[in-house]
Amino acid sequence: MPKIDDLINNPKRKFKKIAYRPWNYMDNIEREMDGDLKLDNVEKENLIVGMGGDVEKKYDEASKKTEPVLEVIFSLTGYQKKIFFMIIEVCLSRGMLSTGCIKSDSFVELTGTTSNMIRTSIKRLVNKGLVIRGRGKTGRGGFHSFSISEIVRSTALDYKRLVKDDSSSEKNREEKTGNKFVEKPNIYANSPPTESEWENIDIEPLKSIGFSPTQLKQLLSRKLNTLEVVQESIYHFAFGLENNPETQRYKDDGKNPLNVLMGVLRKGAAWFEPTYRSPKEIAQAQLLEQRKAQKAREKQLENDAYELAFDDWLDGLAKDERASIVAKKNKSDIVPEKVKLGAHFRDKIWPTQKNDYLVAS
Repeated sequence: MPKIDDLINNPKRKFKKIAYRPWNYMDNIEREMDGDLKLDNVEKENLIVGMGGDVEKKYDEASKKTEPVLEVIFSLTGYQKKIFFMIIEVCLSRGMLSTGCIKSDSFVELTGTTSNMIRTSIKRLVNKGLVIRGRGKTGRGGFHSFSISEIVRSTALDYKRLVKDDSSSEKNREEKTGNKFVEKPNIYANSPPTESEWENIDIEPLKSIGFSPTQLKQLLSRKLNTLEVVQESIYHFAFGLENNPETQRYKDDGKNPLNVLMGVLRKGAAWFEPTYRSPKEIAQAQLLEQRKAQKAREKQLENDAYELAFDDWLDGLAKDERASIVAKKNKSDIVPEKVKLGAHFRDKIWPTQKNDYLVAS
């Protein structure tokens, strides 16, 4: 049994003091969050603050489906929306799915609200499964760190593409009132589209499920959708009904597909199919496949013609001519006779007989 003195004099692990200075403290933390400092599994789990196993499981399950994520993003307003898209922009600028360290003051400057309100908004974003919160620091020099899933990143980009959500339109949609940001009912940055412009939306892909100008008028009256969102949703939903088993299941379950789509559009959200391909893209792919197949058939026909011509030439080849072709040039000549005959036919005979076996192009 070891003595106390032995344990004191020979510790298994010595304490090593690390001196932090104000100008390098954040750099050390940043490197640690980006993975330069190796962490074991327990420490990695502890980086997730406020994320218990159940919440993380729900986050993973929600991330498997793009449509609910897009609907959640569309529902964001005020502080949550500002903070979420700031996190997205930081991740995009780093080319990663994590933000590293974001100073707490940055969120205060962005939203113009209190730290308590920011913490509440972040907590709600975490509970909605949009972001995962990593280890941070409170108090002076405080910071936050977050990570997102690939599906959240790609869906956020789709959202920005659908609604053209840039900084200028963001200012037009929201106005500051005391400590609240109130969403304006009119989503259009300039003048709203006219009824005739709405009538130009292509509804042909969904006529089979009853989508008609009546549905367009309902959406127009609510003023929660742009023309682009409605048109893209129609194309995506029609594609899903043809190609996505999850979307096709609405019919099998006895649900009216039209009601499913309108339920999403009436909320101002969009329908998004992860594997969507436009009709033009599908047609282009089919054309390329047809041309590849045609090229392969033509190549095979040319090979068949070559083999047939070679056999015909061998059958009519005189013995003395054959002997001349396969004759050894020197003692070190070990090239097989068949190879010599094939090379002679390819270089000397085939160019003159090719047109007799192939149709001129």
